[in-house]
This record gives sequence, structure tokens and C-alpha cells, in this order.
Amino acid sequence: MAYNKNFEELSKLAEINELNFNQAKNTQIAYAKDWKDYQKFCKDYKKDSVPSDYKTVRNYLVYLSGGQKDKIYKLNTIKRRIAAIAAKHKELGHTFNSKHPLIKKQMDSIKRNLKNQLEQTPPLLFDDLKKIIDEIDREIRQNPQKKINYRDKAIILIGWFGAFRRSELVNLKYENVILEENGLIIKMTKSKTDQEGNLEPKGLEKSSNLNSPYCPYYNYLVWLNESKIVSGKIFRHIDTSNIINHESLSDKAIALIIKNRALKSGIENNKLSGHSFRAGFATELARQGATESEIMKTTQHKSADMVRRYIRDAEVLNTAAKKYIKF
Repeated sequence: MAYNKNFEELSKLAEINELNFNQAKNTQIAYAKDWKDYQKFCKDYKKDSVPSDYKTVRNYLVYLSGGQKDKIYKLNTIKRRIAAIAAKHKELGHTFNSKHPLIKKQMDSIKRNLKNQLEQTPPLLFDDLKKIIDEIDREIRQNPQKKINYRDKAIILIGWFGAFRRSELVNLKYENVILEENGLIIKMTKSKTDQEGNLEPKGLEKSSNLNSPYCPYYNYLVWLNESKIVSGKIFRHIDTSNIINHESLSDKAIALIIKNRALKSGIENNKLSGHSFRAGFATELARQGATESEIMKTTQHKSADMVRRYIRDAEVLNTAAKKYIKF
């Protein structure tokens, strides 16, 4: 028999709802996997996962950063594991301080030890982007009926010129895009850093060269014409029979698309990822002399720190030697 929840139960439910609202879907999926791994660790070492004592969590961090044979996790993954543990404790009504001295001291040690292993996502620069698009165009000339080529071309150009995250690309809907005479205006419902959809729309300008194969505006229209999409998700799964059979395209598919397309174009692809769009766009603009604010207008980074890193990387070969010394 159904019954009304008491006040404490309502409060707990409200906290869970707020927690879920503040977490993107992909974050929730990642946290669930992280928590499952932590539970396995606790089971293997006969420790309680809830509530956790800080010594157990500290040893779990050591386990992730060097306590397994031939397996060391990236720093960001380890940070996310801590966040997942904290989120689960909050969900279940337990106190957990992710800044506890035992955890903080161990994380400082891990950061120091992993410092030399940290790798920034390689940027996909414009020259390489053009090579990929040229190769796709070659395939289109060979087989104009193959829809996947038109889809991938639109994904890569919109992803690059819009500096989109892969999760944003797979969730991009027809209704999010406004066609203007001079380009596209894209307003995401929500994103990784904006769950309420408060970010400003992104503008993707139309190329001044009407014959440019690298124009995101033109290739978006071509993809819509080929796919006949008039609502819902823009980028969808295409089967081997050349049929768009459902709306589901995972964010991992974006990374595979860029890797496979780079390989076909003769570009080193082992470190490229879905994030290479954002990194490439920001780095390319920095190389061309764009300001911090100009780059952030499209990337929509909340902090300028990452953008400054792109600018520093772009300027690494811009030394005084070439300016002042003839050689």
C-alpha cells in the first residue's frame, strides 16, 4: 500500500534530485563505473565501501596510481574516482570529505609522481583538418551515395569550428540550430559545464569562398539534404546498408571517427581524440594571433587557464631568435 513520504525522506529525495540535475548524463555513467570499481577494491581487501574510512580511500588511490601490475590510471581519472566516492556517500546520507588530510597528502604525492606522464590531448590543426576533409571528398567522388561520408564531414567541420565537446556533438539537435544568411547559430540545451543551458549561442560563420569544401555551414546543409533529418538528433548511426537506423550515436563514436579519418588521410592518429577539435581550434586561433577573449567566445571555457595553455603551446616556436638573428 502506497504511503506519503515523511519530511526526512522528502529531503533525501530532493538532495538526490539536485545531485542528478547537477551531473551530466555521461558523468553519471562514469561515476557509476567508478563506484563499481571502488566496491570491488573494498570487497577484495575486505573493507567497507560505505561509509568509507579515509585510510581505505587513501590506499585505493595508491592502488590506482601504481598498486596494480602494468596499470596506472591518469590523474583526471583518479580525481574523478574521488568525486564518485564523495557523490555516492552524499547520495546515501554519509559524510565524506574529499579534502581530508590523508586524501590530500596522497593526491599531492600522486600529482608529483605522475607529472611527467601527463599528456595534453594533441590538437587537430587546420592543415590536418583540410587533409581529412580532402580525403572524405575523394571518397564522396568515388561513391556519392554513401551517407556516412557526408555525416562525418559535417561532424568534423562543426566540431572543429564550433570547438564542441564530443558529448555536445552527439546531443546536437535540429532544433538547436538556426540557419542565418551568414552562418549557423547553435544554442545547446545543456553541456558538460552548463547543465541549465545558460551559455551564449555559438556562431559558425559561412565561408566567404562559395566553393570552399571546409565550410561548416554548407556541409551542414548537405548532410541535412542527404539524411532528410528534420527533427531530433542531427548526427546518427548509419549501418552497413547505408541506412540511418536509429538516433543513438555514442560520444566514443566521435573519437573513433576522428581517429579513423586521420588514419585514412595519413595523419598520426594514436593520440587524437574527440577533444582534438577543441584543442585544435583554440591552438590554431592562438597561432594566428587571436586574443584570449576571441578564443573563449567560441570554446566557452569557464576559466581562461586552459586557453592560456593553448596560447603558450602555440607560441613555443615564436622566439626572438628568428626576429633578431638572420640565419
